[in-house]
Amino acid sequence: MSLLKRLNLPLGTREAIFHTRLNGNILMPQTRDAHVGNGHYKVGMFVWGEKQRDAYIIESWTVEDSKHVFNFQCTIDSDGKLLCGYVNCFSLGMMPIDQEYLDILFEELSDTPVKWDKIA
Repeated sequence: MSLLKRLNLPLGTREAIFHTRLNGNILMPQTRDAHVGNGHYKVGMFVWGEKQRDAYIIESWTVEDSKHVFNFQCTIDSDGKLLCGYVNCFSLGMMPIDQEYLDILFEELSDTPVKWDKIA
């Protein structure tokens, strides 16, 4: 299955944004690394297409310990296969991301599809 289909994005998408949510409120990029409080959050995602490689960069932000923080970044081919990337393991630091991590993410997204804030 194509990456765009797995992310619930139309064919030809070159950029998509889903802002991190905290208690239903959007956390804008200006709040990155800032104290935002605790509560129920949804992980944000930014997707950019790379035409020259037929690949996509996905960057994700989350809420951890009351802060809006970096979650992961990776490059994925158009079929959803990981090319490279790393994940924030918080107190353990940054670690290489693996395909299993992404497959779990894609499975969760298929259960509750993202309603993207911006698609271009």
